[in-house]
Amino acid sequence: MAKISIILLTIILSCWCQQEMMGMLAYKFQNFNYRQALEHYANDPEFQEHASESCAAAVMNYANNFESYAQEIGLMTFYTGRDLNDVGRFFDCSQLDYTRFMVLSVSGLPLGFYFGICGPIECTEDDYLPVSSQLAVLARQLQDVLPDAEAFNVDWTADNFQFRDSALRNSEATSISPVFIIAILFFLFSIVSVIAGTIFEMWLEARKAKRALERQRLRSINEDEDEQQDQAADDIKPQGILQNYLYSFALYNNTKRLIYGRASKVDKQLEILNGLRVLSLTFVVVGHTFLYSLRGPTSNPLEFLRWFDEWSFYILMAAPYSVDVFFWISGFLGGYLMLEYVKKRNGKNQPFLMIMLHRLLRLIPLYLATIFFFWQIMSMVGTGPVFFKYKEEYAGACSRYWWSHLLFINNFYPFNRDEQCMGWTWYLPNDVQFFALLPPLVWLLYRRRAWGVVVIAIIVTASLTASVVILQLAGFGPSMFKIKENYYRVYYMKPYMRVSPFLIGIYCGLAIYSFRNDDPAESLIKRCCDKIKRSWILRQVLYWTGLGIMVVITFTFQPINNHPEKFSQLFNSFYMTLTKPLFVLGMNMFVFPILLGRGLFFRAVLGHDFFTPFARLSFGVFLLHATFMTFEAFNRERAIWASRNYNMAMFFAWMVASFLASFLFTVFIETPCANLEKYFLTPAAKGKARKKATIKQMVEVERVSFANSFSETLVKKDSEASDSTPELPSRHKNDDEFFNQDNTADTVEDSFVKNSINR
Repeated sequence: MAKISIILLTIILSCWCQQEMMGMLAYKFQNFNYRQALEHYANDPEFQEHASESCAAAVMNYANNFESYAQEIGLMTFYTGRDLNDVGRFFDCSQLDYTRFMVLSVSGLPLGFYFGICGPIECTEDDYLPVSSQLAVLARQLQDVLPDAEAFNVDWTADNFQFRDSALRNSEATSISPVFIIAILFFLFSIVSVIAGTIFEMWLEARKAKRALERQRLRSINEDEDEQQDQAADDIKPQGILQNYLYSFALYNNTKRLIYGRASKVDKQLEILNGLRVLSLTFVVVGHTFLYSLRGPTSNPLEFLRWFDEWSFYILMAAPYSVDVFFWISGFLGGYLMLEYVKKRNGKNQPFLMIMLHRLLRLIPLYLATIFFFWQIMSMVGTGPVFFKYKEEYAGACSRYWWSHLLFINNFYPFNRDEQCMGWTWYLPNDVQFFALLPPLVWLLYRRRAWGVVVIAIIVTASLTASVVILQLAGFGPSMFKIKENYYRVYYMKPYMRVSPFLIGIYCGLAIYSFRNDDPAESLIKRCCDKIKRSWILRQVLYWTGLGIMVVITFTFQPINNHPEKFSQLFNSFYMTLTKPLFVLGMNMFVFPILLGRGLFFRAVLGHDFFTPFARLSFGVFLLHATFMTFEAFNRERAIWASRNYNMAMFFAWMVASFLASFLFTVFIETPCANLEKYFLTPAAKGKARKKATIKQMVEVERVSFANSFSETLVKKDSEASDSTPELPSRHKNDDEFFNQDNTADTVEDSFVKNSINR
């Protein structure tokens, strides 16, 4: 089928000129080939049938007047790509008034393939589209003969090859929509609130400083001024709805809460989870760095096939297990802290709906903000030749499925992974759905522990069994070369496939709770934990066994990935089912002695205060990091050369950018919303605050009244004593009586305060 797209592709394939040659130089090198190609296709009847009249006329004009248009043809040739995945010179081509820049994008692959064409302005997308079927036929033929091509496992059709007008598509992708205006207002409202809250915070601190100076001046005049009363008077807090709203957005206070630790001495050992969370997040980011770098134009897109042969690369290939570590942390903290909470309330927990509402209100504000940022803000600032793909393949799905994210069902709907908005956030709905299991399981573990342990074991068994059955029926395998289209939709993102690490975390939380609260005579778990804590040998067994399990799972993937034909489907099903819970179990064995208070070195490193702010920013980093990676991949002006050094450099860049952005999103949105939720929507906190304020006011009034009356009594006694003995040459026993009375007054006053507080 002879069409204008064939003309341009023929010119590209026959182009041997160097990139620095422009205009007439390019024309001279390609004179014969271009003339021959143009004359052949311009006179082809099939081309005349499919091309538009204006495009056909332009090609005919170039063919019949080749010498006259040598400069124009030379520039179009120079601004066109040289080989596969070369997007050419989009901005240079766009400056010419007789050209239109087209991009050929190939879909259906785990990495991006693009090709830039600087063609006649008369030829639109419709003039290029018919060649897609011929390219599909060619791709199927190449897949049968080229080495490693069958690894892509794609059923090529014409839909896999799309020609797009870069300037037109970018203009459509960056057009202003009503949702963009809503997003801008959302962020402006947050910024204005932070500015107002910070100004109010500065006013509050200035008022406290002024009050402190005033009290200091009064103390210099009256040495008997009660310092505790002064301190209470200086304790100025926001009053009323407006002041509490503004103080919720106070920048300095929110930043201080973000940086400094809040764990009690009892729970200080749990601070090692901060280091574990940051390390797991690091593996997630570095894994996504390698993955997303291949989605944009890359000069050597097949380089990753060689990485799979290197054993060291499989350390990075273990990054998906970091998500299971996050599930374990969520299950451990949720189980342990909820058990402690139920114990303090004598077996009573909050209503289930209140627990879930609190959980959702803590997640949704930052989640919504990052969706707006990914969907609307970043999609407005791109200019690259293939940037429209950012909106078409990723951000555009948010306009259709944003609501599934806020309902935390995006691991079920949409069904197609390619249609997901922020596809890497499949973790969040799973986490929320797992969290819904916590209240009933914790109730069972507290009331009927044996039954709770059995129920959790049944759920784990059911999950593993379902995983084996689904994998066996669907024919899924672990190899990256044999991933099927519906692998993520049917298996990878589903909660019943990923719940085991979460439940293992609950088991670990139960063990730590029993270790800290149970009687050894009545609890087998408590006796086992005590024995592990006392025995150096048992701790070493746990350390090395856990580490060995993680290492074996990491590196056995190399032969399984590279030689999938050597392993049966039954082996693949059991391997994919067991590796995730086993990896988490190994990690659990490694950290368990540390949670018991041993492992001084690891406890000092993982629990260091250095990790505290980074751990609190980890949620924002998880939501934001892939946004920057996706934007960079599709906003490239030229293709990159993929290498491990380049990707590691980009990894550090993404970590810095993501943590900085997460800090801004956290102090401007997440923490203020958490403060508002605590003040306005938590009845217990509001009632406690009001009760505390009422008691404090009552105590202060009674303290002042008592102090005044007691001072009058002391003054009266002092006056009577001075009348009877006007001159005292030295201290006598009345001084000791006076000091004893003063101390007694302090004791009585303290007792009065305690009684008032008790009331």
